[in-house]
Amino acid sequence: NGVINILLHDLGLLGEFNGNAADWLGNPTSALVWMIVVAIFVSVPFATYALLALSLAGWAEMLAKVPARWAAGASVVVLAATLAVLPWAARREAGLITSVDFGNDRVLAYEEMARFVRHHGLEDSTLLTNEPGYLTYLSGQRAIDTAGLVTRDVFYHGPVERRSDPYQLLETRQPEMALMGSPVTHEPIGGRYQLALTPAPGRNLWIRRDFFRRHLDRLYAAWQKFDYRPAGPAALRHPIAIDFGTTPPPPFYQRGTTVGPLDGGEIRLHSRGQVGAAAAWSQPFAIDFDRLDFLFAGTHEFLTAAQLFVDGLLVYEVTGRPRPGGPHDLGPLEPIELPLYAWRGRQGMLLFLSAEGERGVFAADRIASKVFSRQRSFDDFEKGEYSPAIWEKGFGNAPQGTAELASFGGLALVQGSFAAASFFAAGHQEMASKPFVIDHARMSFTVFDFGDGRTRVELRVGGHRKHFYAGQGRGRVDLVTWDLSRLGGQEAVLIVRDEIPEAEKGIGIDSILLHDD
Repeated sequence: NGVINILLHDLGLLGEFNGNAADWLGNPTSALVWMIVVAIFVSVPFATYALLALSLAGWAEMLAKVPARWAAGASVVVLAATLAVLPWAARREAGLITSVDFGNDRVLAYEEMARFVRHHGLEDSTLLTNEPGYLTYLSGQRAIDTAGLVTRDVFYHGPVERRSDPYQLLETRQPEMALMGSPVTHEPIGGRYQLALTPAPGRNLWIRRDFFRRHLDRLYAAWQKFDYRPAGPAALRHPIAIDFGTTPPPPFYQRGTTVGPLDGGEIRLHSRGQVGAAAAWSQPFAIDFDRLDFLFAGTHEFLTAAQLFVDGLLVYEVTGRPRPGGPHDLGPLEPIELPLYAWRGRQGMLLFLSAEGERGVFAADRIASKVFSRQRSFDDFEKGEYSPAIWEKGFGNAPQGTAELASFGGLALVQGSFAAASFFAAGHQEMASKPFVIDHARMSFTVFDFGDGRTRVELRVGGHRKHFYAGQGRGRVDLVTWDLSRLGGQEAVLIVRDEIPEAEKGIGIDSILLHDD
């Protein structure tokens, strides 16, 4: 069904292309002839589509120009050519579509999105997408087709001034959900939509925030029951140890990437030399460990990234940074440590991407899961109160329920039932722990970064600041680990500050853990 849908989608685009060609050339006959000539030179499968479109759209117009004694014979020739080429062309096209490098993730992603919509009872919604057929057939949603095949007054091809802008359609028609194809998951339309699911690179399902809040109870309940993303079993489990130079074959799907020597050195996964978007994403893995480590380098602060998805939801991102040698100067790969213990029991996926190969490249290697040898929870706020044995003072009288946090910033903020957050009250706020003895080598925690440099987390020893985190206003989760190995046995205080006067901004903290590697 998915293959047939995409074949018909391509045929539909060709039909619209024919209509535009008729506009340009002044009459449908010359447009059809020109289309067939171009299609034959471009690809035999598309020539087949052209013959089919011809039989449906403009054959009578052409036959009117053909002498009567030749018309029947011409029809037989066209029909015979179509019947001869179509099976082979369809098999060839189907093989391409169902290969991972070309687009099998598209078909599987649409199936998963449809399951998600039906699983949460969101069928009574409108979806904006440029490929509505298969997805909306499975999901039962109404469609706004940005390719213009089933939605009036929307144009995908033709003169530039006539083409419809999908972001403008999103703004004017305000559908409840949208499928936006960029591999970079920036928010469309100024934060009016939030990310709901990403089953594959560039397959980002967005949900309008007010619609999300209207259905928050069922979405939140599903997330808490580990039933948010109806998916199959994870392919990978701890211990995960992937070295692209020695792991045959690496458990990664690839599109436009290479596993090979980088700068004459070690074999890495990288996108150097690729044109256009490139991505590599892991098979799903069970989060049955505490930390995921890997090496990564990217050369653009927005277009290259390593992204962590939990149950299909983007929860964390490491972006690249400009290098002195330009967009193709990767330099040494940097070690990345992602503490994932707060998501134990869920399913993860790691994605490396370059959205535009000529403007930025990435490289990655040495992916490994870790289980902490010794650990104790400093506080995860799951008792729903600030323990007087741990905290001198907190934000407000008690930690916030995470359903309220989800309403504010999405389900990526939910790691349990409660968390400490300052962005529900105006004015300067501060929470501070009672002094505690440092008895582990590291401290890790989750930050909800909804402020700027006026929101901070500090670790003070003897009145002096030893570690410091400052907000950057990214509006998402940040994962922090501090090295305490040189502070063992000393007394420390943990302080979280919010000096922003507005209630809509601030900082949150959750899942604070003391541990050793």
